[in-house]
Amino acid sequence: MENGPTLSQFGNIPLASSQHFSIDRITVGASSPAKRTVEDQFAPGRLSSADRLAAPSFESFPSGISFAHDDIETEGTVETRGIARS
Repeated sequence: MENGPTLSQFGNIPLASSQHFSIDRITVGASSPAKRTVEDQFAPGRLSSADRLAAPSFESFPSGISFAHDDIETEGTVETRGIARS
């Protein structure tokens, strides 16, 4: 995911053309905090019944990015907010 994901379908619906998303860096004031890849556990998809039984229930895949807030120089109060998952 270092270069961002490319989406070719939304759910089971194919997109007319693939869409690529990328965030190379962010800047906060004069600081550019380090980017880190975040991983999460996902169930493998589209496997045959035999493959499903042999495969692990979940596998680790890149799921997003985070930026090191310790690298950001600010004046005043810093508030950190997470992203809610459903």
